[in-house]
Amino acid sequence: MTANYVQGHFKKNFKFFEILTGQTFSQPLANLPASFLIKTGLAFLKGIAPGLRTDVLGDSPYLLTPLIAAAQTVHVAKSMEEAPSLRSIVNGTMNDQEIENTTLLGGSMFREMNMNSSKRRKHFKNMNDNPPFHSASTTNNTPMMNTTNDTNTFDKNLVYTFGFWQDLFDPADYCAHLPFGSFDLSRYMNRQPMCIKTQIGIDGPLLWNVKLWHKKLLPVPSEEGGGGM
Repeated sequence: MTANYVQGHFKKNFKFFEILTGQTFSQPLANLPASFLIKTGLAFLKGIAPGLRTDVLGDSPYLLTPLIAAAQTVHVAKSMEEAPSLRSIVNGTMNDQEIENTTLLGGSMFREMNMNSSKRRKHFKNMNDNPPFHSASTTNNTPMMNTTNDTNTFDKNLVYTFGFWQDLFDPADYCAHLPFGSFDLSRYMNRQPMCIKTQIGIDGPLLWNVKLWHKKLLPVPSEEGGGGM
């Protein structure tokens, strides 16, 4: 199991559908397995990653999910003092329920819905690229439309804490351990690292990017041209 948490302000307001998290690559992937294995793997990932958008065969491959649906936990606070302590999270003194708080996520709609983590991810899993509004249901199941600017927007004045964890990719051996087999991802990466990454759109600028390098990705030193002192 690996986990990471990101906390802070956005520098400007962003619509929920603009901000994506996942993997992008500047070069094509290499040595890809048979197409049926790729389809099987993508179908599995789409089952656990709401709204996953993929292109693994192109010149600039990507696997991206809207951040609002991908994060296992989302906490929204008015200040850093009210935000959860990352040290407390890492030390395990806070549970997942305590670090999921979306009452300030946007407008009154989400406050009334009182969403937990699973409800939030389900609510946003079918988010389109550019929705004019987001619909929901009231307590009596009648349609409710909300077109206000703040309803589906990350507010630069608030503090967000995003939590992610997974047990499929092991950075220690750089393998993906899936129910139908284990795969050494270094064979396919074309010497590009996996990342903890969030960006604006599929081709947009990065908000954060932590590269997970492994010695398997490095060129094998040439034995030619050696010699003594």
